[in-house]
Amino acid sequence: MPDGYRTHKAICLSGDRCDGIWVITNVEAVFFDLDDTLWAVAPVILRAERKIYAYLQENFPRLTDAMDLEAIRKVRSQVYASRPDLAHDLTTSRRLAFESLLSDFDYDPQAAVALTELFLDYRNRVALYSDVIPALERLRNHFKLVVVTNGNADIERVGIGEFFSAQIRAEEAGCRKPLAGIFELACNTINVEPSSVVHVGDHPIDDIQGAIGAGIRSIWMNRQGEPWVQAHHPDAEVADLTGLVTLLREAN
Repeated sequence: MPDGYRTHKAICLSGDRCDGIWVITNVEAVFFDLDDTLWAVAPVILRAERKIYAYLQENFPRLTDAMDLEAIRKVRSQVYASRPDLAHDLTTSRRLAFESLLSDFDYDPQAAVALTELFLDYRNRVALYSDVIPALERLRNHFKLVVVTNGNADIERVGIGEFFSAQIRAEEAGCRKPLAGIFELACNTINVEPSSVVHVGDHPIDDIQGAIGAGIRSIWMNRQGEPWVQAHHPDAEVADLTGLVTLLREAN
């Protein structure tokens, strides 16, 4: 492996879950996943769906008289499964699910546009992990920071856009992680070579395998202290963004 690409383990990274540090150098840009990397996504989606259901109860009662929230989720899953061409576009697939539901109960399907926007409003109301802002404030002084996400959160609406040079979302890229195309678009957008990038994310396939396939070094965000069980391995592992700052403090 080329010198400066991955070097030796030395000292503890973050907290009591790490037994070593990976020294990574020659980094120009840091790519970030969003969901479950900068915030916990499950409570965000649950709250958004509950808010939408309450709105449906008030404005589309025939629908909610017949369907509970779980039944509505199943329709969403069915639409997603039936449209593999939209696997990269969660917003459109959710809008189509709303259209189907509204039509089934003799409501104007055009109302799906407003419903989707309402969902996105709640979807972008996230609770950042406490380490996120301090880490981004430090990292942006040394690296180009870029979001690479399969989700439909928007860093401007979340309120962290100032820290990033670019945001690459699957729905705009036309493909999703782990495909190399979305990583390649991110590199081209800020004019960097893959070899000078590290990607930080929680998902072993989408983030770690995807980055490896694109020729990008990978850092596994393991906030829950899970064991690594995949055949491919990340270049490093951190428990939080404080650990990432430590890892990258001499990377450029």
